[in-house]
Amino acid sequence: MAKYSGEHWEMVKWLEQNSFSLEDKYDLQNAPRRRRKKQVKRKDNREPEAALDLHGLTQEEAFKEIRNFILGSKLKGYYLIKIIHGKGLHSPGEAKLKALVIHYLNNEGRNLYSSWQYAPDNQGGEGAVLVFL
Repeated sequence: MAKYSGEHWEMVKWLEQNSFSLEDKYDLQNAPRRRRKKQVKRKDNREPEAALDLHGLTQEEAFKEIRNFILGSKLKGYYLIKIIHGKGLHSPGEAKLKALVIHYLNNEGRNLYSSWQYAPDNQGGEGAVLVFL
């Protein structure tokens, strides 16, 4: 067996203990790595170039509006947009539109933007999100 050191040796030991062959080891080393998008807090003093207010919409209507708004904003070349979903103070139970927006951004819409964050308090706080395109 070849000589290994440090982290490489730990990986070889783990592969052998878990019934992987050396061929599997090389396949794992050459496999493409998946990068995850991180929710990055940016300190950017820019104002959003456009805003979408979802108050009063149903979840189905809001879902369509979010997608169209993000795509339209990208086509217009915007850098920063705001989606206002509300804090859910008048909703029984959880804030449905807030949950919908967060779900959309983290799942279906994750390839449409670079990052998102809750808006600062002077722009809606937890009742809005800023999306960096």
